[in-house]
Amino acid sequence: MTHFPIILIPVEIQRVLRQLPDRKALQEKLPRPPGVEPQPINSGRILLEGLILIIVAGAISGLNRIFGTVILLVGLVTIFLRMHLQIATYKGRLTEYNARVESYFKTLAAYSQKEGQHQQSIAISHLPEKLAEFRRPLLLAVLSRISAPEITPDIPQDKSAQSAQKDFYHALDRSFPTKIHTGMKLDISPNPYSPLFTYFDASINLYISIEVDSPSNDRGEPTHYRNSLDDQRDNQSLLNLGWLVVRFSLVQASQTPQSCCKSIAKLIYDLTGDLDLLLKFNEVDDLVPMRQWTEIEARQIGTKRDD
Repeated sequence: MTHFPIILIPVEIQRVLRQLPDRKALQEKLPRPPGVEPQPINSGRILLEGLILIIVAGAISGLNRIFGTVILLVGLVTIFLRMHLQIATYKGRLTEYNARVESYFKTLAAYSQKEGQHQQSIAISHLPEKLAEFRRPLLLAVLSRISAPEITPDIPQDKSAQSAQKDFYHALDRSFPTKIHTGMKLDISPNPYSPLFTYFDASINLYISIEVDSPSNDRGEPTHYRNSLDDQRDNQSLLNLGWLVVRFSLVQASQTPQSCCKSIAKLIYDLTGDLDLLLKFNEVDDLVPMRQWTEIEARQIGTKRDD
């Protein structure tokens, strides 16, 4: 992650978000075409049979001229009778074929309608709200295994960030009434950890750690920066507990707190399909990503602040 906001989701929840409803195949089979339209005389077959007759009769005539001639005459009569039969039955065969064609197109139209309905039902099942409905029991099963943290008094924060964090807390509290908490203590080895703010939805046991990162503390020492081992350890510990993690920069939280709240609302929508919550932020601009500073940049920022 190189830009704020940094959004981290536990692996088990990621698996849930990738789950899709089973795509059942259409039970009806595609109807078979009625075949080639019949002709008064099957000239191709007549020519083939005549060619075979001439070859056979010629071969037999080489051994017995009379017998070969008889075979030829009998064959010609048979071919003639077959031609006569084809002509006599043509109207009946054509009528039967036309009936099959009509039935085929009716069956094809019914199949096409059912196929369209089937594809439409698949498309509907993949709408965001339907996917959220499908995934909800899977998500609840994962979230139900998350243990409740301890509640402790608020832990003092870096003085240089306290004012901005207080304003951001009020923005969070207005956007997510009764769901924003401070002072939640997690027993994470080697040291206990308390998120700056915690979004907690008791109805589904969803925990989101909300952090506001500044590059350095009030002593000018680098605190949060790209590839920070401390941040990576804390993030992974929270993910292992089933918590989601959202990290904003201090600039984002102080200058565009409502846009930060909208980012959280989008995350919750992706998880739960709560469109009503997201619609409250229709008039709020999307949060502009901000590049996360490196350790060197964080140290430089801290040095300038000391000056």
